[in-house]
Amino acid sequence: MRIGMLWFDSDMTMDIEHRIMRACSYYHSKYGQEPSMCFISPNLVDDSDQEISAGIEVRQSSAVQPDYFWVGMKEAKSISEIS
Repeated sequence: MRIGMLWFDSDMTMDIEHRIMRACSYYHSKYGQEPSMCFISPNLVDDSDQEISAGIEVRQSSAVQPDYFWVGMKEAKSISEIS
């Protein structure tokens, strides 16, 4: 993912999945597409990369600050990556 929407959500009363889904819902209402990927700070979860119930691939990135969510569309693989 190269382009996405940066979302800030510091509501600690909600679990991480609900916070991601809130960001994805806003992305969908703003851009008319369902996002397929979300990058989060490694500080937010103990697990490795995961997929949440709505099919959103969640990855950790030290480039994303805590309480921020970088949401967007996963890029299609190029021909060179497939072969």
